[in-house]
Amino acid sequence: MLQQPSPHQLEDALSRRRGGAPVIEAAGIHPAAEQLEELLQLGDRVGALPGALPDVGAKARLREQTVGEVAAHRAAWVHHHRLALRRGRHPLPSHGFRWTFVLGLAVLLALIAGSTLALAAQLAEPDGSLYGLKLDTEQVLLAVNRTPTSKAGVRLQLASQRYRDSEAMAAVGKGGYAVQSMAAYYDELRQAGRLLAGANHDSAWRSVRDQFDTAESKPIDPILSQLATAHQSNAAAEIKALADRFAKDRKAIDAKLNPGRASGGPAPLPSGAAPQPGAAPQPSGKPTP
Repeated sequence: MLQQPSPHQLEDALSRRRGGAPVIEAAGIHPAAEQLEELLQLGDRVGALPGALPDVGAKARLREQTVGEVAAHRAAWVHHHRLALRRGRHPLPSHGFRWTFVLGLAVLLALIAGSTLALAAQLAEPDGSLYGLKLDTEQVLLAVNRTPTSKAGVRLQLASQRYRDSEAMAAVGKGGYAVQSMAAYYDELRQAGRLLAGANHDSAWRSVRDQFDTAESKPIDPILSQLATAHQSNAAAEIKALADRFAKDRKAIDAKLNPGRASGGPAPLPSGAAPQPGAAPQPSGKPTP
């Protein structure tokens, strides 16, 4: 296959030829030597023509014309000679077992990394970087529970977790996080109460209702005391306001969950007093004071 000389090779060959070197030596030994010899011989014939010497710009014009013809010839050759694509020396592995092993190993590593991350997220506290992931996993628990009663049970568990988060943040003097966790605690209680209000009153409902009564009665005094010790008076005031707002909502929730306790019986008797004749019996359930 013929190879066209580059403009630099042609310039060097002409310089050597003008210096007195033979055509073969001026062309040199390389793939384009044959074409250079023809161009050098052409240059010799042009130089042997009779007449006046060419002007100063003739050399530059001749060089530009030659280079242009060579470039056009190269482009034409590339356009008419398309080489076939060859397969790589190292094709991708096609063995089925090998790909199955690689895929299985990747899935196993993902499961290990995912379970480790999930465990770390469950141990995270509100001021940790994985706390957001912890909240996302809790939403998954709500999604897998279908009935209102089971969802209410999960809400109560989350409310207890938010209460513990608030205690932990108050203990280390981080009042802002303590307020956020306490606000989430009351929100979970409200949602659990709404779910229970619209659920069927079966045995599971009564069990979750009792859990709700316990969860809504958690005291805030220990948290307020810790905040006072850490000089977080603003956070303590905000938590008191949250508790007061929930106390108003709690009356409406308790009226729906415990209708007999709200209006079905007489007022509780003083301690040690005997019941009056003809008085209705005390409602069953929690003992009266």
